[in-house]
Amino acid sequence: MELIELATSVGTVRLRAADMAVVSMRAGFDPDQEFAAKTDHTPTFVLGYFDAKRRYRHLDSGRFSQCRVTQSVSGGRQTVTGVFTGLDAFDATVTVTAAASPDSAYVDFGVSLDNRSQVQVLQVQYPYIICRFHLDGTQGAETIALPHGYGSGRIIRNAGDSVFDGGGWSRRLRPDAARSWELSSNAGGIGMGSHYPGMQYAQFMCYYNDRGGVYLSCDDTAANVKLFLPLDAGDVLRLGLAHVGDWPTNGARQLEYRTRLTFFKGDWYDAADLYRSWFQTTSWYVPIQRRTDMPRWLTESPVYVTIRPVGMIDAGPVKPLAEFLPYEKCIPLLENIARQTEAPLCIIMMGWEKRGSWLFPDCFPPAGGEASMKRFIEMARERGWRVGLFGNGNNFCIENTWARDDSGYELYDRLDVDRFACIEPDGKVWDAHWGWRPGVTMCLSQRQTLELSMEYVRHVVEDWGMESLQFMDQNNGAGVFPCFSDEHGHPPAPGKWMQDDIVRFTNALRSVTAPGLEVIHSAESGLNEASLTLFHETELRIYPPEYNNDYIPLYQYLFHDCTVLHSMMGFGPEPYHLALRTAASFIYGGIPGGVLKGDGNLLDLDTVNWAEWFPPVENQDEALRMIRSCTAIRRSRFGDYLVLGQMQRPLAGFVADRHRWTDPRGGRQDLACVFQSVWQSPQGGTAAALANWRDSPQTVSLSDPRFAGERELTLWCALESLQSQPVSTADGQITVTLPALCCCVLTAD
Repeated sequence: MELIELATSVGTVRLRAADMAVVSMRAGFDPDQEFAAKTDHTPTFVLGYFDAKRRYRHLDSGRFSQCRVTQSVSGGRQTVTGVFTGLDAFDATVTVTAAASPDSAYVDFGVSLDNRSQVQVLQVQYPYIICRFHLDGTQGAETIALPHGYGSGRIIRNAGDSVFDGGGWSRRLRPDAARSWELSSNAGGIGMGSHYPGMQYAQFMCYYNDRGGVYLSCDDTAANVKLFLPLDAGDVLRLGLAHVGDWPTNGARQLEYRTRLTFFKGDWYDAADLYRSWFQTTSWYVPIQRRTDMPRWLTESPVYVTIRPVGMIDAGPVKPLAEFLPYEKCIPLLENIARQTEAPLCIIMMGWEKRGSWLFPDCFPPAGGEASMKRFIEMARERGWRVGLFGNGNNFCIENTWARDDSGYELYDRLDVDRFACIEPDGKVWDAHWGWRPGVTMCLSQRQTLELSMEYVRHVVEDWGMESLQFMDQNNGAGVFPCFSDEHGHPPAPGKWMQDDIVRFTNALRSVTAPGLEVIHSAESGLNEASLTLFHETELRIYPPEYNNDYIPLYQYLFHDCTVLHSMMGFGPEPYHLALRTAASFIYGGIPGGVLKGDGNLLDLDTVNWAEWFPPVENQDEALRMIRSCTAIRRSRFGDYLVLGQMQRPLAGFVADRHRWTDPRGGRQDLACVFQSVWQSPQGGTAAALANWRDSPQTVSLSDPRFAGERELTLWCALESLQSQPVSTADGQITVTLPALCCCVLTAD
């Protein structure tokens, strides 16, 4: 087989000379390890299109009967061009390019489509990258890292293995089939929120082991829709990338940005460094310290507390809770939280809708009444607190099945929601897929969607005085749900129109305010990079280190300095749930908090959000002490690090004792007694965040060059007040003792 070699400063990529398929990828620092897999058929690209019945189909480069490959060199840069013609399915020409030079680390890929057929092409998948599941390093070291996930980033280890899910064995990854790429509510597809920009919040993925890695990214600054999918392509790994939408049915388009491939040595931090260095050159990179729209009350880190006055859990009874109604009853419970944490509060009201939790737009008046809600918010503001809510995004929720009241269909029919709902490829209205909360997704481009949303926001802001709005809840990552309607004024497929519409939509919501209010807008599950400046805050439901082997703080590493993070809800094993989650919030740079129960305690069970009010399993005084300590550091001068700063790699040579126990549910747990991270302030200072979640002092050691040499080290501990003590070093080893249930900062001057 004749090959074309593209040499970069860090490695080589080899293309099949006949059609430019990628068949070899080797890093220059370890040329003996091959990343590419050998298969019977490796295409150059794939087209995803609608057939005559609007079914989503795939067609790969092998269906083109002619391919002409040429090469050129200019200024030392080698460019290979392939022109594909002679397609039997429809009249189209696909032109692909791959270019590299010895003085650049990247191979750059480009693609254009000249479509003369009227066939609707939805996506072009190029380059087509397949890798070996089992590389040549240490067995089991193979790892995929992806900037995607409900709470931050995720890694997938040993992706080629089969797993047992309790009912049977299955492959760890989804198959590389057309259905896996389909943007629809189809159960086999990726649904509404997994695309970029959305829950996929950045434009890269990587695959590595202990010898090196391959990194695939895009340098698009116009928020074009993409899919990054690691898939099982039949015993080989597909690092799948699709450029979605805006392809003409009759005309030509050259993709406006590059897809870039390079090699790196290390782990996901090293890959993230590559991306962060690019992201910080874009207009999306606006650090908090440069933003003029960030109210001081938010950057001063109030403690977040959720109150749910109707029902204790989502999929359960929606009886109004006497412990919280009328709302004025909540004030003394909250005063106890504020007193013990020594901080102002931001109270998030959830599940207050009149017919049951999470019913938008037919939600007013609230359970407990308008007058009580207004008075409660007034009383909160008198105490220097803020009140807000989580909403439904652009989901029209018809009923809560536990309320046994389906009168929402009357409003649905009266508004003729079908006319402005998102439409699936088959022409059906897009079902939002909430089993206990039937509803549909409204198209963000439509006037009616904005009018209903504005009516809601005006009510809670102008009439009630709310100041913290996570209205775009459900739209994970501030993603816009696709719509395939040909009657809504946007192209009948996903595309750039989606980001244009969320800019317009969010700016309209942000225009709503009232005298004396400083309203902020938040998003669920990690704002995508293109929407960072549209919102003030994002919610991350985090895991303590090592508690979930798939969780990595990739979002924090990339974007912490651009948006305020809060982790009011999240995970952590019992009976230390709140202390653990607060310690994780501290080292990950997020505002801590919790869910209020009727007895005035915070929910201390391991759950992403809600649970029945069982008797407390955790010492609440200790949990609140941990929240107070975390908040005190954030509200001190060290907010320059933990509110405004950039996350760095964790401490090197860090050693802490471990606590092993069997939790109340029978699970075996084993976690470090002290969590740690490193931060850089906007002024360039470096500090380590150390969180001791145990009820006894803990001694830790580290040997990190960032804290070595002739520097003067100081440990700052948030006890009754912020206290400092000098730290000595011996032979490059640093040893410090942390007080019980305490958040600390180690600085090097």
